[in-house]
Formats: sequence, structure tokens, C-alpha cells
Amino acid sequence: MALIIFLCNEKEMTDIQQYIQEAREEIGEGLPYDGFWWTAGNTRKIQVGDFFLIQRTIKDRGYFASGKVVAAPLEHQLRLANKNYSDLSEAYINDFNGNSFRVAIEVYSIVDFDYPLEIKILKEQRNFIGVNFVFMSCGCEFRTEYADLLYSEWEKHSMILARKGLGIRLVDVLCEQGQECRNKKQYKDAIAHFEKALLLDPKYTKAKNGIKICKSILERQSKATNNANAVPSTDDIGNGNAAVPANEIDDDNASNEATEEPVFVSYGSPENNRKVEVAAINFVTKYYEEDGWSVRSVELEKVGYDLICEKCGERQDVEVKGRSGNLLQFIITPNELGKAEQNQNFVLCLVTSALRNPTLMCWTGRELLQQFEFYPVGYKAQLKAIDNA
Repeated sequence: MALIIFLCNEKEMTDIQQYIQEAREEIGEGLPYDGFWWTAGNTRKIQVGDFFLIQRTIKDRGYFASGKVVAAPLEHQLRLANKNYSDLSEAYINDFNGNSFRVAIEVYSIVDFDYPLEIKILKEQRNFIGVNFVFMSCGCEFRTEYADLLYSEWEKHSMILARKGLGIRLVDVLCEQGQECRNKKQYKDAIAHFEKALLLDPKYTKAKNGIKICKSILERQSKATNNANAVPSTDDIGNGNAAVPANEIDDDNASNEATEEPVFVSYGSPENNRKVEVAAINFVTKYYEEDGWSVRSVELEKVGYDLICEKCGERQDVEVKGRSGNLLQFIITPNELGKAEQNQNFVLCLVTSALRNPTLMCWTGRELLQQFEFYPVGYKAQLKAIDNA
């Protein structure tokens, strides 16, 4: 699919601030903002499914919104209403002025008009040296070989702005709705929200993790129900096939999530624990580095997290937890928990099956506090003083 650049001249489009506010409200409800955008008359190749960025063209030129081109309702499609335009795609609307067409769009991400992804900043990057960002007409296609790179920069920019309250992204809203459903134990509804998020961004780790966790819970609930309804025979009992107490369940084969009862983490051998820890740290480090982050280990400094990861002005303080099995539970120290409560950059990464088939799940500090329950797992014992009196 192509990346289309739509233009916005704020002197001509005087209601742009209202447009942005309406888009933010609609996206905040978990819905794309439906609308249209004008194009130049000679732009006849826009297709349904093309991505777009909207660029402000006067002060602080840059991009402030993104989404996809969609099909117009049948009764409004220009190609069906006028045979002279039968070659146009379903996106073109039967309403145009002079030589300007309109196409149907859905806005998925938008930031405040005064905080665009500025073109002057992009031009300073090595990857965009010599790339033309100036378009004299609306609806032109951005150079194909640079389209993914530009859209990736927009995703980073919009994510940072959304976290600061200066923008909103539909993919984040859908994930938040999924988390809310999951917290209410409405796992099927949660999966539906996460799947919608993946339609917008197939690589969105938070949505992938949410689906995996919810499906795991549903599967284990189903198994627990089936086991509860089954009546074991004497042969089963004699052969050791009867139900196993919760505290004897193998970490690699089961989870407490089906019943929501806490099953405390068992301690493995120090040697194996260290292998798991190293494997988890290496896996998370590679994951971040492959995504363009610079990674610095602070494990030995005991600051409440293991890695400092930085990219494009964003920082994440990452605490890594490793598990040899699949249980979604781990030991967390008071120092680490304090960072989750106070450090806005804190992220906890859990790597399950770290030595065999590592799978990564991540939570921000706020998400960690919302989605997990915390239990004391030990006490300090000190010999009592002897009273000789």
C-alpha cells in the first residue's frame, strides 16, 4: 500500500482545531474518526487501504494525523455516479469542487496541531538526506522506498505525544479497553479489543501479550471445569492419575490463573536460576536493540531495574524477570515495586520459558500495579535477645 500525503493549510481550513478535537473524542471512544479529505484533481490513483499522513503546510511544517483511506458508501462513490470517473477507486466521493476530489478516510492517530512531527527535524536525520518533503498538491504519494521509515517516525512521535496527553492513538485506546475487560475477567471481550488493535498495528506487543494471556486463562478455566466434572476411576487413582494439589503443579504445565488463586513461586537451584536470569536479560536486550533502542545494563547498581533503554528522546527503565516455565508470576523486591509506583519510565519485562522457547510480556509500572496481586513470600528471622533478669 502507498503512503499518501494530504496537505492542511490552516489559513484555509480555519476549523482544523475543531476537527482535531472531534477526532480525539471519537478515537477516545475506541472508534476511528470517519471523514474525508480534499485532493488535487490530478490525483486519481489513491486506493482503498493506502496509509496517509496529514501535513500542516505553513508554520512548523510537519505531520499531525494518520490513518487509512477507506471505501466511501456505495451511494456516494464517484465511480458509480459518473461513468467519466469509472477508473477511480471506491475511495473517491461523489462531491467535488472544480478540479478537487474528495476521498473517504479513517483517522487512527492524531496529535495537537502545534506539536507535529516537524519536517525540519526529519531532514536532519541521516536516513532522510536528500528526500523531498515538499508537495505542491494534496494527495501525492510519498517516495515508496522511504514510506515505511517515515511512518515509523510518525508512530514514535505520536506515541510520545499521546503519553504526554498531547495526542491520542486508537491502538492504545483499544488496548486500554482490552485491559479493562481483562481486569473484569471478561476475557473474550478483552481478546476482541486486542485483536482490533492488531489490525491497526500487527506488531503491537501489548496487544499480542494481552491475547496470549487471555487465551491461556480461558483454556485453563476450561480444563479446570472439565477436570471438576470428571469422576476419576479407581484405576486412575491407583495409577497416580488423580488430581494433583495446586502446590504440586508443574510450573511448565499449568497456571493459577484459571482459579485466580495465588500459587507462590518456587525457588529453583541457584545455578539454574542464574541461567534463566542471563537468558532473560539477553533476550530482552536483543529485543530492544533490534527495535532501534540503545541499551545499557545497570544490573550491578541495584537501582530497581536492570536496563536503561533509550530511543528518539524516550527512555524506559526495564526490570527483567525470567521464568523457566510458563507461570505468570515472579519475585519482585520492595525496591523494584517502589520504582513501579514512582518511576514513570519503569517497564517490567517477563520472559517465560527463557531457556527453551522464550516469550516476552511487558507491563508499565501502572499496568503492573493494576493487573497483579502482590503477596509476601518471606520473613527476616533474627535470634531473640536473652533476658537474664
